[in-house]
Amino acid sequence: MVIDFAALLTRTDDEREADRAASAASLDARLTDEDMARRTGLARGLLVMTLVEEPRFNVLPNGDQIFRLYGTRADGASITANFQVPHGLTRNDCYAMFDAFEVGDPIELAGSWRTRSWNAAGRGRVSAQQFEVGFVGTDALNAVARAA
Repeated sequence: MVIDFAALLTRTDDEREADRAASAASLDARLTDEDMARRTGLARGLLVMTLVEEPRFNVLPNGDQIFRLYGTRADGASITANFQVPHGLTRNDCYAMFDAFEVGDPIELAGSWRTRSWNAAGRGRVSAQQFEVGFVGTDALNAVARAA
């Protein structure tokens, strides 16, 4: 008997959807009222983007932990989206949530656009538009509906 290990590494759509649902339930259970209010306030619009690379974990100078999501919109425009790690969640919890998404997957985000400016070495002051994410996946649709 031959075991196809490549097949074991490939998840079906049903398995990926189950992972997404479990991650969303885990996140909802640990959000504080304050964090939920902040995220709901961000949910002013819905953005659907296709991931072009794996999410990256970053710690900002003020100590906030974020995941940066890189993708493209349907019109081909490049997008950077920031998902702030909720208090009470670990980096591994968020990795587990984003593991449900693979490069090439469309991902739904509820949030709002923000202009960020910083000093870049050798280039001076730089600005960029970034999408601040309040909710990911099916939670994004629910958050926009609640905010309307």
